[in-house]
Amino acid sequence: MRCRDTVAGLVNQCIPGGAMATFRIQFHDSIIAEFIRAREIHTDDSWREWCAAGTVVSESRSTTVTRRQIEHAGALFDIHVKHYRYAGGRGRSIWPRDKAELEARNAEHIRRYSPFEAPDVLATASVRRRTRLVDSWLVTHTIPDALSLDKWLPDSAGRARSAILNKLATGLAQMHAAGFVHIDLQARNILLRQAESAPINIFLIDSTRGGLRADPIRRQHGRLRDLSALFKSLRPHLRTVETLRHYREYCGKPHLDDIDRLLLRNVLADRALKDNDAAP
Repeated sequence: MRCRDTVAGLVNQCIPGGAMATFRIQFHDSIIAEFIRAREIHTDDSWREWCAAGTVVSESRSTTVTRRQIEHAGALFDIHVKHYRYAGGRGRSIWPRDKAELEARNAEHIRRYSPFEAPDVLATASVRRRTRLVDSWLVTHTIPDALSLDKWLPDSAGRARSAILNKLATGLAQMHAAGFVHIDLQARNILLRQAESAPINIFLIDSTRGGLRADPIRRQHGRLRDLSALFKSLRPHLRTVETLRHYREYCGKPHLDDIDRLLLRNVLADRALKDNDAAP
């Protein structure tokens, strides 16, 4: 086995069978960089072993999220490690988009183009066998004491509930006006955190398919998908009058004009079509 390290954290590793594996770590924060280097985690195997040592938070066929603590310079840090696995047909395996890199990039876009926050990215990593992307990882700081919007809403009421929904609506309008779309904008991907004696902060997470859309048609399509997904996930928690009130906040008008009504009809039609396709 031979390895070559560079400043970016690129490692080429010979694996059994003669296939060349390229293991790459890109550090976004000095804390995790010093931690990883101090433990000589610089190969595919050592990285996988370290990532697997955390507590599993959620798991699906292609994604595993773990949580763990690391100690650096006498301080403890809570982190989340998200592991993406790429499988399927040959064409899909060779040229998939790196979800960890996309999510890291979109976290920066969320901070720049919206009033929302996103998890702090510490590192991304990937393994390729020849040109085929096999795995990738995203390492972020844990958002302490955060609650997803779908879990927060059932116990919310009054002005606090209205204020958060208004803040979400106006923030989404600002984000869409800047050309950024999330694509998987469900209530479970919207986190709320309230620090002591501070307003509630809104975090957007899990944006692996979104991004900036310069083309007006793609931007409008992404906007439609965001509103449709959010409508579906909030439907069990909001009354119709609340939905309309906060849609007006999104439009920034006390009364809807023809363009606003057309967008609303398109959202409802898109939701009805998708719900019908998903029905057994």
